Amino acid sequence: MKKSILLIFALVSFFGQAQLPVGSTAPDFTMTDIFGVTHNLYDYTSQGKTVVIKLSATWCPPCWSHHVAGHFSDLHYSYGSQGTNDVVVIYFEVQPNNTINQLYGIQGTTGDGYADTTLGNWVEGTPYPIIDNAAITTLYPTGGGIPRFYTICPNNTIASNTANTNTGVRSAITSTSGSNCGVTLGTINNNASLKTNNSIACSNEGIAISAVLRNQGANTITSANASIVSGGNVVATQDFTMSRSRWQNQTLTFNPVTIADPSQPLSVVVNTINGVAPHHAPFVNKPLNLTVSDIATEFSNITIKINLDRYGSETSWFLRNSAGTVVAQNPTYTNATANGAYPQPDINLTLPNDCYTFDIRDSYGDGMCCTYGAGGYQILANGVLVAGLSGGAFGGGEVKAYEVNALSSNEFQTESITLFPNPASDNFTINTTKLVNVEIVNMLGKLVKSVQNVDASTSVDVSNLDAGVYFVKVLGENATQTIKLIKK
Repeated sequence: MKKSILLIFALVSFFGQAQLPVGSTAPDFTMTDIFGVTHNLYDYTSQGKTVVIKLSATWCPPCWSHHVAGHFSDLHYSYGSQGTNDVVVIYFEVQPNNTINQLYGIQGTTGDGYADTTLGNWVEGTPYPIIDNAAITTLYPTGGGIPRFYTICPNNTIASNTANTNTGVRSAITSTSGSNCGVTLGTINNNASLKTNNSIACSNEGIAISAVLRNQGANTITSANASIVSGGNVVATQDFTMSRSRWQNQTLTFNPVTIADPSQPLSVVVNTINGVAPHHAPFVNKPLNLTVSDIATEFSNITIKINLDRYGSETSWFLRNSAGTVVAQNPTYTNATANGAYPQPDINLTLPNDCYTFDIRDSYGDGMCCTYGAGGYQILANGVLVAGLSGGAFGGGEVKAYEVNALSSNEFQTESITLFPNPASDNFTINTTKLVNVEIVNMLGKLVKSVQNVDASTSVDVSNLDAGVYFVKVLGENATQTIKLIKK
């Protein structure tokens, strides 16, 4: 597509010198990473280490795709300083004039084109050093495009200038043919890394938490024991069975849990692998970001509106309920011939009360807005946009959670229920002859107060509620009635 052609043109025009040939001598360098640690190539190779470097830039979609795939993380976990200690992995940011902000996922504001652009947080979760110094390209040219990869043997010769996968680099290190290094890499068992998935939920109860365990060792992982830790306290522990060889993933899906205080630090910890302690415990002890969403609606009739940009084939989305079941997803989208916004047919749904997650993705990593058209998404309830459920400039994607808490209009069979006084300033009573429970929700459908075992003599205190319109759900044994309350 033209987008790819434009990117390739930009890469070739920006980085034009041919890469160093395989079998040539690797130039020495001494450079400092973003955390102040100095790295010298020949110092590493003199210790018998193979050095693998990646030349990349924060604005580069193919670079971001490689970063997300985690090939260099695999090499570090398996063969780096806490693995077999045979390999050193280094990432070089080669864009001139950028700042450290772009590496942390913060867009620049100078208007300096590529130097201001970033596709995400390149530092978070990266276990190997990052050096932000474009001068490396004078020693190691990018050969007309990035990402560019160099594998340097302990004898300072270049074994590969293109291998970009964990298996490709390992082959360049271990193979004895051609200019490859012919190095024998060490062996470590029961070694793994862990990647936590950001969790989003509608309440602090019944939260589905998962993490991805990746085998970084030589032996097969058949079992693991893992815990969820909140504020330093273990809230759940679970056993998992599997059969995963090196560089294979296993998703650890915990039974739903309640997190009493979502503001406390949360983490997932793997306690044992194959019944023994993991080779390097920090690899499998990872923080987890949990967001408890306050987005809710009182209506069950939901409309999903999608405006595609020019490259519609890159867009996909899923709507899942609290059980993880897909209740709606995108049809096949196609590309247009010009930049613009292309409205798609509305997706209309009637959803039962539940917590839903809307997960939208862009395969190229540049969202739906705004370079190739003002694309985006909106989710409406009863024909009105739900606050917080819209977007378009989301890079590779985003996930939003919201609750459908539709109010019932069923009436009690034996009496008509009213509130007094209504409007109310501080409290109200209910003229019921039965014992009922009361739930008060705001205009967004969010529960703001709940009172159990209410009768006609019970005064329901609403003095701490803001002035506005609320809905009072009166729940009897066999039926529910909803009454509008005006709080003065």
